[in-house]
Parts: sequence; C-alpha cells; structure tokens
Amino acid sequence: MAALPPIRYEYGVWKYLVVDKAHCIRLASDGGHRYSTPASYIGKKVAVRICREKIEIYDPDSMSCLGTHERFTELGGDKTHILEEHLTSAEKHYRRSSREWVEVFVGKGIPVQLAEEVVTFLKEGKGHFPSGRTCGALYGLLKNYPSNIVSKALNTALEDRIINYKHVRMLCDHFDFAL
Repeated sequence: MAALPPIRYEYGVWKYLVVDKAHCIRLASDGGHRYSTPASYIGKKVAVRICREKIEIYDPDSMSCLGTHERFTELGGDKTHILEEHLTSAEKHYRRSSREWVEVFVGKGIPVQLAEEVVTFLKEGKGHFPSGRTCGALYGLLKNYPSNIVSKALNTALEDRIINYKHVRMLCDHFDFAL
C-alpha cells in the first residue's frame, strides 16, 4: 500500500463568481461576506473554492491562485475581508491602522495626544464616513494649512464632537483668516 499524500485532502465546493467594482466576490451562502481579489479582475469571472475554513480564489483560465482567505460565516460584524496584497496604492493610503494614522499626523506636526484623540474618535464610529477615509481627507488639509492651524481646528472639532472634513476645513479657514 502506498503512503498517504503529504497534504490532506480537503473537500470544497467550486463556484464561478463575477468580481464586483470593489474587487471582491460575495458569498450569499455565507451571510454575504465579501473576499478580495486583485483589482485587475473587476468585472471578470473567477473560480472560487469554498472549504470549511478557507476561501480560495483562482484565475479560471490558468487556475493560478489569486488569494486564500479565512472563511467567515457570521451574520454580523465586518463582512469585507481584504488581503494586503490586493490593496491598490490608493486603498493602502486610507486603510492604515490607527497607530499608522497617528504617526502620519504626528509626522506632519500634529501633537501626539491630539492625533490619538482624533483617530480614536473616528475609529469609535462617531464620524459619518469610515475612519480611514476621514483621516485621509483631514491629512489633505495639511497640504493647504500650517499644522498649527489644523491642530487648532482639530481641537475645536473635538470640543464640538464634530470631526469631518467639511467642519474641520471651515475651522481652518476661520483660524487662518483670523491670523
């Protein structure tokens, strides 16, 4: 009798799915969880192998693996699962961790404590947009205003409990004009 193969066989269900405009495939059978693919596959069909604990995504022509994700089936929580290697350069910019956003702001002259308070406020979901998107917009203000003006505007926005681009920009305009 021959030896068993070194890799254990794992049962999987195969499906062909079309990649959406956010370069993800969606599994309706798993509570609507979405799994990333490279952005070059937007609008194209991919082969998906659904296993008990993982999702494998393949190019249907070459059968080269595009990504392997941990499988999620919960009905609540985060439903989009993106592999780091699938992020475009624009996505990498706003999908930074909280710590990375604090470092970016501090690097541009925003005091550490203020940067931490702003990022924490946004991460707790108190803004109207995803925190990374808002952080990216606020970071953009540092191109048009000196860091002391942006810092003063962020302090005031925290006091107001309103941290969004439009409000902080209005405060920057006000403080810049007052100089």
